[in-house]
Amino acid sequence: MPDRTGQRGPTLDLKSLEVFLTIMESGSITRAAQSLGMTQSAASQILSRLEASLGSILFDRVSRPLRPTRAGEILQQRARILMSEAERTVALVREADSSVIPIIRAGLVDSFATTVGPHLVKGLRGHADQLRIWSGIAPNLSRDLLNRSLDLVIGSDPMEDLVGLERHRLFVEPLVLIMPKSQAKNWNHLSLADLAASVPMVRYSIRSGLGSQIDRHLRRMKIEVPPALEFDATEAVFAMVGAGIGWAITTPLCLLQGRSFIPELSILPLPGPAVARRLYLVLRGGELTVLAERIADISCKTLKNLTKKELLPLAPWLSKHIRVGEGKAE
Repeated sequence: MPDRTGQRGPTLDLKSLEVFLTIMESGSITRAAQSLGMTQSAASQILSRLEASLGSILFDRVSRPLRPTRAGEILQQRARILMSEAERTVALVREADSSVIPIIRAGLVDSFATTVGPHLVKGLRGHADQLRIWSGIAPNLSRDLLNRSLDLVIGSDPMEDLVGLERHRLFVEPLVLIMPKSQAKNWNHLSLADLAASVPMVRYSIRSGLGSQIDRHLRRMKIEVPPALEFDATEAVFAMVGAGIGWAITTPLCLLQGRSFIPELSILPLPGPAVARRLYLVLRGGELTVLAERIADISCKTLKNLTKKELLPLAPWLSKHIRVGEGKAE
């Protein structure tokens, strides 16, 4: 709008910001134009108009790939926030009108993505034009929720120290012990400390939420575990244990994720004090509130079905330790 002198101030529109951010990511106007389905000339003109409106040069045109100027770096930080807020505004308006949400970006821990994820995706069809599901190590998913790269996360970190988040408790599962079936008679009488001292442990990476929780539990028990094999993926952990290389601590949901290895494994209660992993649905408060209830409902129904039909036949004693759906967490 015009300022006091009657001159128009700088203007920003979402299309210009989209073009700018795509150039930033690709390092090339030509590649950005191809990605956006427009001509190189059109993308270049949009960038030039944006620079003219702001009165700042955003890229060093000499360098290849294109490098942002200081002004470009500042705009990049703000543009991502503006674009994210625009997407969320559209989503909130459409959700309030019971319409289809343009995009849902969900981050799921691997064990949940593999076992419950397909049922969740089926249940959300018709509620979103586009679903983007990321799976990976839990701390990274939490970070991506906070920087607005994700709309919701299902993982073991409730992020209790942060305000403004909505949380739903979905699943409580005990940590369990697995060992090679061929060695179970020799090892299953050992305490956790003796097992750690005499047999190699196959560990989840402490970069993961589960690996970090297991590490904390062992330290609380004052159990020293010599350096051994460490993996991010459940399948790799189970393959090593099934091959007789060592033992591991895992969870029932991970058992389903690595179900192809179960015939080679013995599944036992973890010796010593009981310890459990809790999974939460976490999202920003006031966003996707209606849909969050549906996601929690689908997840809990699926978890109950998996527990009854697949987990309890493997280890009936799990019935005393698994809990599904405890509602919204304050």
